[in-house]
Amino acid sequence: SEEIDAAREEQIAEMIQDYVGVYSQEEDKIIATGLKNLDSLDDSENTTVKAKKVKGATPAFKNAVAFKKGDTIGWGKSEADIPATKEQVLAYMLAVDARCRWSDSDMERGELERLNDHHSITYACKRGSHGGALSLAPREGVNRLLWKKLEHGELLYVSEPTTHKLKPEDNRRRFS
Repeated sequence: SEEIDAAREEQIAEMIQDYVGVYSQEEDKIIATGLKNLDSLDDSENTTVKAKKVKGATPAFKNAVAFKKGDTIGWGKSEADIPATKEQVLAYMLAVDARCRWSDSDMERGELERLNDHHSITYACKRGSHGGALSLAPREGVNRLLWKKLEHGELLYVSEPTTHKLKPEDNRRRFS
């Protein structure tokens, strides 16, 4: 129910507020890469990365994405004024299986493994969509979600594709 999801997100937000985590070398490297990628979106003199503004579902969001030439995976950011604390926004992002996060295109979504309070592996499987200007094939993805409170209290959220033994790659799921 909405009440259960809201209580869980509030519990996550409270954990984030006072969190002091110990990060492994691998986690620190992922965070550093995420921060570098984020900074590159605002660097107009960068010749290897060209950020593009992307129209969002609502004008309240300002979106930008970037790819390095030849890479198939990019990165981006969305900015908006939201009537919530940064901890509440991150809690919403981390509660990947909350009912309020599901859409009509979701076939399956959830957390596969929680490595610690700042690092988890998630899974999502989506139906194809053919409405509007965008046509998307059915797809699935396993992602690593990692967050960190930075030096001045900012919260950095990094997501990247990964693999997991609970969801081995299976092309039949992508196109069913």
